[in-house]
Amino acid sequence: YKYLEKSNVARRSAGEFNILDVKDRYFDVLENYKTRDLSRSLLENQNKTVNIFILGMPRSGSSLLEQILSRHSHINGLGELYALSRSAERYNYSANINTMSLNDLESIAKDYISEIDILNTNKSSFVIDKMPANFLYIGLINDIFPNSIIIDIKRNALDTCFSIYEQLFTSLALYAFDQKEVAYYYNIYKKCMKFWHKNLNKDRIYTMSYEDLVINPEKE
Repeated sequence: YKYLEKSNVARRSAGEFNILDVKDRYFDVLENYKTRDLSRSLLENQNKTVNIFILGMPRSGSSLLEQILSRHSHINGLGELYALSRSAERYNYSANINTMSLNDLESIAKDYISEIDILNTNKSSFVIDKMPANFLYIGLINDIFPNSIIIDIKRNALDTCFSIYEQLFTSLALYAFDQKEVAYYYNIYKKCMKFWHKNLNKDRIYTMSYEDLVINPEKE
């Protein structure tokens, strides 16, 4: 542990990062959705495939779940994709949620679909995007992909946070190298998910327990 801590301190000091900026960005998105009726989507479904979004905290079992689901002949697991965030932020989604037109939303959807279609080479009916941080975009997913499936996979908080701390993440997740920042990010995730569960239709998000999945995968 001594050397893990040493290496993480060195890695954390190698880049500019402020966990409060992450909090502000995520909570600003929630603030913009507080006045919205989230019981319905804004667009008709335009996608030939059904998108399965597996999201939540890193190191919570999303890879295992994707591997299990991908064993089905109609499901294609595409891994952790930046396609949604890239499509959304091309239109400055996070800053302009309440002023975006339906045309803007349609453009985001089309951009995302075009990327997915390129990756979905076997033309599966269901495709998995397991980027954990997509919990920021649950409102957008609900708006533009009404037939999508959203799975929030949860694991014991201590196990999740320590597993993050012991991994060599990229500079895009510098919070992973500081225990307090890992915990802070976990609480951002918890507050975001509480908001989405409260404001979206019941059962719009399926919550899965990693521990239950490991103990009884067939049932889960």
